[in-house]
Amino acid sequence: MWHSNNNPHIKLAVFNELETDRMQYELEQFCRECQRLNLHFKNYGLYPGKQPVLFLDVSATIELLELQMAVRRTLSGFGQEMEGDYFEPGIWKPDCYLTTGFEPDRLNEAIHILNQEPLPFDGYLERIGLIKYYPAEQCYDYRLQE
Repeated sequence: MWHSNNNPHIKLAVFNELETDRMQYELEQFCRECQRLNLHFKNYGLYPGKQPVLFLDVSATIELLELQMAVRRTLSGFGQEMEGDYFEPGIWKPDCYLTTGFEPDRLNEAIHILNQEPLPFDGYLERIGLIKYYPAEQCYDYRLQE
């Protein structure tokens, strides 16, 4: 993630098409009404593939699940969500990617580095924003209330 135009993040929704200009104001207003969330990072994980992804597993608290559903409701009128049920209640699993475009021959090295970092640890979700893909481009983000 360090070498992309992206910050570590938790995907709350993914849209195939989105009217970004129209929804920008709505997202800003939404963030003015939301409190910053405490997060608990409990495990490291791996999504296997040609370019595996290493991630931090985030505890699915009631507050985080409610936020994710509220974001989807707020943005649903501005575009078409990705097909499939990945973000549906009871299926969505919050995680925070640590890598993108990762070469499999470096997997052992990455696991060794992660093994040096103690788990679990706490953090917080402080911003909600929009990232366009491919390549990653941060469009805008808004701070949640403290």
